[in-house]
Amino acid sequence: MKQSKCYYVIILLLLSILFRIPEIVRNPYTISNDSRDYYHVAVNVIRGNGYSNDTEPPYEPYFFREPVYPLFLASFLLIPSVLGYNPSYLKDPGITDPIKLIGKGHSEPMWEKLYLKIVQLLLDSVSILIIYSILKNFYERDKAFRICILISFLTAFIGLYANLLRETVQLFLTVVLTYLLYRYSKEKSYPSIIFIGIILGLLSLTLQIFILLIPLFIIFIILSKINIRVMIKYILLIIISSGILICPWVVRSYLYARDWRVIKTMGMSLTFEQLGFLKAYKEAENAKVINDNELTLLKFKYYFNASQSDYFKYSYNGKYTQLSDSLYQVIKQKSHYKGITENIKIFFSRFLFLFVPRIYYTRLYSGFKTFLFAFVAIIGLVPSVKLFKKYKFIWPLILFHLLIFYNFGDESRRLVYMHYFWSTMAAVGIVEIFYYYKKYRNSKDTEL
Repeated sequence: MKQSKCYYVIILLLLSILFRIPEIVRNPYTISNDSRDYYHVAVNVIRGNGYSNDTEPPYEPYFFREPVYPLFLASFLLIPSVLGYNPSYLKDPGITDPIKLIGKGHSEPMWEKLYLKIVQLLLDSVSILIIYSILKNFYERDKAFRICILISFLTAFIGLYANLLRETVQLFLTVVLTYLLYRYSKEKSYPSIIFIGIILGLLSLTLQIFILLIPLFIIFIILSKINIRVMIKYILLIIISSGILICPWVVRSYLYARDWRVIKTMGMSLTFEQLGFLKAYKEAENAKVINDNELTLLKFKYYFNASQSDYFKYSYNGKYTQLSDSLYQVIKQKSHYKGITENIKIFFSRFLFLFVPRIYYTRLYSGFKTFLFAFVAIIGLVPSVKLFKKYKFIWPLILFHLLIFYNFGDESRRLVYMHYFWSTMAAVGIVEIFYYYKKYRNSKDTEL
């Protein structure tokens, strides 16, 4: 019996939710240290304290975290707030020693955390529906449905939706961008270009490095076989539609820092000087040339515990550059070759993160998940090679991740799009094998 279109969508949505519930049940309240900043900014926006991560006055304006994810959390916290359930701040862990604060999350029971995790679970499930809406254009509806059930099951183990991290929205936006790129490949219309520009702007305001996707996509347009006049219009539309979203944040940052150099990084996340200091810190840590506690205290003084005004001051008065030069000088004097060895190890570990996400849970569960995604990547490689020409619309996103994985993948969750890509390719391969086997059995039965 032929099933209706709604049947596939509803069943797929329900199964996606069902596959993801155990991860929430297993860990309903625990969130990471990074989640604290996002959550507190969202609470302050709801309370009318502005875009700040402070929990008491004067609520200093905040620039380190890009705005899309905190505002996403705030938009959903607004619903219970209107109903009289005002969100609370997280409890202070009461730890003053910066060494002991490392890796310390927040696990106190709070309805806000569980509620936001459920919202993210639903968002992740909708991502599967978007993948289905793409795949049904390449396969029969029944086959696309089976592929997406398998994708949903595999990606449920990644579990980012069970923590309050921006990569949840990053993944959703990149999946939406994939769908828009597919639509553009088919109809090359002005609306599709405008929506692509909007998503590129939102991605840049979710994770700063995604701004590199804008020139990459412009190159993609230039290489497309379209009229030059139309090509110029498309490029302008991409720049304008993404720029309209990005520019207000740049202006806000300039009005605070009063230094034109904020434009270099759109006035958000890390300045180039901060990045230089953190890179030097990481290389000194890898080279083991300075006591770990001394390094950690240095990072807390000039990074974690520094105010937002200090970030800009240290960036533009030369302090971060001076600290970076000092660290590199120590590395050069004490352990040059060890640093190179460690950097080679880091390169290969980050390369592996393109295929297998880092797992932080118990050893047994971590081992299972690592094995699962290693298997997924291996299975997914074969159909990805075969189908890469078929999926030309996905090239800009795959190329983007391949080009910047070394700087992008120090935390594997930032490469989550690739993990979903391999899961999709593995699901395609497994279902194709199933259909091939079914066809083979039918042919044998016919012969008999």
